[in-house]
Amino acid sequence: MKVRGKRVTVPPRLRRRSRAPADAPVDLDPVRGLERLDRLMERVGGEADARYRAERSVCLRMANSQLYQPSLVLLESLSLRIVLEGSRIGVATGTDLSDAGIDGLIARARSLAREAQPLGHPLRFREASGPVEPPAFSSRLEEGERRAGEALPLLVEEMRGTLVEPRVSGTYETTASVLAVANSAGLRRAQRRSVARANVLLEDLRRGFSASGWAEAAHWDPRRVDLLSLGRTASRRVAPKPPRSLPPGEYRVLLDAPAVGELLSGIFTASLGARAVEEGWSFLLRPGELPPLPPSLRLDEDPRDPEGLPESIDAEGTRRTRRALLHQGAFATPCEDLLSSARSGHALTGNALSPELPGGPLPTHLSLRPGRSDLPGLLRNLGTGVLVTRFWYVRTVHAGRTEITGMTRDGTYWVEGGEISHPLRNLRFTESVLRTLSGVEAVGRDRVAVASEEGIQTVLTPALVSRSFRFTSGTTF
Repeated sequence: MKVRGKRVTVPPRLRRRSRAPADAPVDLDPVRGLERLDRLMERVGGEADARYRAERSVCLRMANSQLYQPSLVLLESLSLRIVLEGSRIGVATGTDLSDAGIDGLIARARSLAREAQPLGHPLRFREASGPVEPPAFSSRLEEGERRAGEALPLLVEEMRGTLVEPRVSGTYETTASVLAVANSAGLRRAQRRSVARANVLLEDLRRGFSASGWAEAAHWDPRRVDLLSLGRTASRRVAPKPPRSLPPGEYRVLLDAPAVGELLSGIFTASLGARAVEEGWSFLLRPGELPPLPPSLRLDEDPRDPEGLPESIDAEGTRRTRRALLHQGAFATPCEDLLSSARSGHALTGNALSPELPGGPLPTHLSLRPGRSDLPGLLRNLGTGVLVTRFWYVRTVHAGRTEITGMTRDGTYWVEGGEISHPLRNLRFTESVLRTLSGVEAVGRDRVAVASEEGIQTVLTPALVSRSFRFTSGTTF
């Protein structure tokens, strides 16, 4: 377990311990994280910024209604960005925190900077201004892991009372982490973060037809991510009778929260970043060509929302704040980090990713403003159309038009006269995210946090009714 950066398979009995191993090689104290960066920055002796990350992450995988390959990740890492001559940048990362490892990290970053092409604009680091309020944090992640392990057999037993032969799959993950950031201008900031996320896939094997349901959730407090509750939600989405086929065409749709979360991540999120604008393909460059969006549709970047996975700083130490991305039918200016801000002249927005990652600054805490409709109200608004629980295997077709393709999964139904009529075989689609949003007619009141792996991106969203969605073909299941 003392090997940093490696995934270690852990026996299930170890996960039932009430405390972390005493010899865990990661330190989740933000103050000591900053002390490590101070030691690094002293050895750099020039223009630079650096990040220290420490993480304890547990993943409980479920397959065939049993715990499968539970794992523990213990990780410490450093990311260093050096600037030479004001405009030559070198970035290096490493997990060796010894003096020799730090010296090697500095040497690699400096060597890469010497070989780099100079930027058109100098990169200048900035000193922090004002304190940062720490995000909400839970010290009860291990309690959540224990409860999740105990919940699986209870869920299987409960589902035997409602399904013919239930099979449970999914994951339950928790992460406690520290991010510390420092730069040569004097910035020193750090945060602790807790993440709990889970998904449950329920299948009924003896129906004689494909029947499955899905549910997911994420929160900073593991008490808000309950496997039993998710399993019950998933079971309600399992088809009780054989599905029927639906001809290709455009239909009214009710998109549940997992489906909306998939729409708002990926290429749509990338379009809101400065990199997409600089490369010339973002829809933000063509506001006159965008379909009119409902004024009632409000999308924020809200890193401090306590119903999501809060953060207080980005990877450059900039304070994260709430910002409207879509308001009254208009989009805000793109997300900016130090590099893009130097080129555009726009203010920092607190959306910097670590410099070794591609993609530039991106919104990572999307929050769609809830409406007033409960599920029966959304069904009545839909009238006749398709209810989609989630999308699967989504890929980009055309970035500038936010066109994506994929298929529905784990709970697709035909709705007639505001009531669920019968299950549908899964449908393939090719559609524009912007076009779907332009057709939104109703917004649900209950929101779900849909998180990417390790909680890097969160979409806190309700369900939506849109007047048109293009399904291109069907499936046999």
